[in-house]
Amino acid sequence: MDPRTVGIAVGATRMGFGAGMMLSPPRFARSWTGPGARRRPARVLGRALGARELAIGAGGLLAARSGDAEDVRRWFALGAVPEALDVAITLTDGPRTPSRLMGALMAAATAAAAAYTASGAR
Repeated sequence: MDPRTVGIAVGATRMGFGAGMMLSPPRFARSWTGPGARRRPARVLGRALGARELAIGAGGLLAARSGDAEDVRRWFALGAVPEALDVAITLTDGPRTPSRLMGALMAAATAAAAAYTASGAR
């Protein structure tokens, strides 16, 4: 698949995940926080993470659709960083439950797709 198509998919997926985190943080954050996802502190952090995902996804999607290689490189290279950090944090802080491992796998896939998009921008 070409980097532009991957970039559009990554941007749209991040926007969808971000919107979900903002609208229903307990449902989307549970894989990271466990049963405490319904508590206020976890909801606040979930919504903040959702806003981050929504903004990075929208910026990446707009860059990928515009075809501006410099914007694509910038948005997707910067977008890969928090995803890679999410993987490291998820695997080193807390129990390695199946849902947390799945969350780490999803973040790793997003980081890899973002890096691929950034490296293929022309």
